[in-house]
Amino acid sequence: MNIPRLIATALGARSLRAPQIAVVIGKRGAGKTWHALNIAASLTLIKHPLPVLLFAPGADKLVLLNQLRAVWKSSELRAAPLFIETTPRLWPVEMWLIARRIDRALHRRGTRLGLIIVDDLHRIGGLSYDHRLSDLAFLARDLGRFIIVLSRPHRALTLSIRRQRVEHVAIARDK
Repeated sequence: MNIPRLIATALGARSLRAPQIAVVIGKRGAGKTWHALNIAASLTLIKHPLPVLLFAPGADKLVLLNQLRAVWKSSELRAAPLFIETTPRLWPVEMWLIARRIDRALHRRGTRLGLIIVDDLHRIGGLSYDHRLSDLAFLARDLGRFIIVLSRPHRALTLSIRRQRVEHVAIARDK
C-alpha cells in the first residue's frame, strides 16, 4: 500500500512526499475534522497499521472518539495506534516535544509515527500564521513525517501559505 498516495487521494492532491504539510481549509461544519479522523482511522486500522498523532487543542476527546465510533467498530479502535492530544492552546514547540516523545516510544517498539494531524490552526499558539506554519514545517522536516493541518479560511492564512510555499492546499467543501 502506498501511504503517500492514499493520503494524497484522500486530500484531493496529486502527490505528497514526507516531510510536507498539507493545509485543509474549510468553513465551520464543512467536515474537516470528520475527514481527518477518517484518514487517521484508515491508516491505523489496516493490516500493518501506521501510527497517527492527532493534535486537537481544546477539543473534547470523548466527542472525537464518538465521531470515530460512528464510522469504525469500537473493538477495532481499541487496538489502533491512534494518539490524541487535546491540551488547550498548545504551542508548536510543545507539539514538537510530544511528537518526538511518541515517535521515540514507537521506535523502541519497532515502528515509527506515520502521520501528524493538527485540528484547527487557529487553536494553536503562535505569533502569526507564518510562525505557526514555519514551526510545523520544522516539525515535519525534523521527524520526516506528513502533517495535515486543518484550518478555517482567513486572508492572513492564505498569504502565509503562499509565503511558506505550502504546495498542497485542499479546500473542504460544505456538505
